Amino acid sequence: MALGYFLLGDALPSGQTLGKWLMGISVVGFPVNTRCTVFQSFLRNVPKVLFSVLDALFALFGLRRRLGDMLAMTMVVNK
Repeated sequence: MALGYFLLGDALPSGQTLGKWLMGISVVGFPVNTRCTVFQSFLRNVPKVLFSVLDALFALFGLRRRLGDMLAMTMVVNK
């Protein structure tokens, strides 16, 4: 159940997991602000599990989007 929440939590109706809700951010589609789908949430979070260091480097030195965001065509925005 925890793995499902980790992989698919961004597809919740508001695009927010509990942590994102507390921080006031949410996940939306990119380049158009659409709701994050279950498939996008899965694609977004799988690289975090498999390539966590590489994924973080993309966020720090790329276009401020993680590798998972690029694969899933999503971005994190302030709510």
